[in-house]
Amino acid sequence: GYVQSSRLIRRCVRMVIELEEMKTRSTTSSVEILGNQCAPLQYIRELTQNSIEAIQQSGKPGQIYWTYDRQYLKEHGVRKLCIIDNGIGMDGNDLRKLMNHMFSSGKEQGLTENFGIGAKVAGLIHSPKGMVYQVWKGGSGYFGILMKHPENNQYGLLQHELEDGGISPFLEIESDSKPEFKRCTIGEHGSQVTLLGSDDDEDTYLPTGDGNWIARYLNSRYLTISENVEIA
Repeated sequence: GYVQSSRLIRRCVRMVIELEEMKTRSTTSSVEILGNQCAPLQYIRELTQNSIEAIQQSGKPGQIYWTYDRQYLKEHGVRKLCIIDNGIGMDGNDLRKLMNHMFSSGKEQGLTENFGIGAKVAGLIHSPKGMVYQVWKGGSGYFGILMKHPENNQYGLLQHELEDGGISPFLEIESDSKPEFKRCTIGEHGSQVTLLGSDDDEDTYLPTGDGNWIARYLNSRYLTISENVEIA
């Protein structure tokens, strides 16, 4: 039957038992609205913060290295910006769960956690061609590409065809394919994220020709860094 609205409001507020959860009607619109509200270099901060927290979760000292993807340059002749850390890493299921859901992260969400803006939201606006995730956990490696579909404009993990005819949003990486850098060597755990940008020929490593642009930006965003974290 009908109930006076003010009485109904008071009764509902006092006796909250269950809510129908608010959902995102259009992930594409949400990504683009939120991404376009980010500062131009917000993705650098978000990816760096993810790596810092991955190292902190590992409980061991670690390194973060901003560089270019050597393997991509070797195969395609173009430099693509990447960030490497030897933090706690992810496995294939972690990659699928955390990358393919809006605002998912391995920690509690909130405005004080990573500004409430995931690296995937800030990054995909600048790199719709793809954010390539190579992650390792327990000595095993996994590969996935988070991207914008070139035809229907949806965002998600690229589905890979398997030898048995199935599909998967991630593939296993050969054990000897870990990136090797003096300043950040991935052992049993770690991650590398490569930003492909908007075009195959785009140099995302030095977009302005300034070799110090990342260091200058991070110095403006971080006054202090945890003692067990080194950024290069």
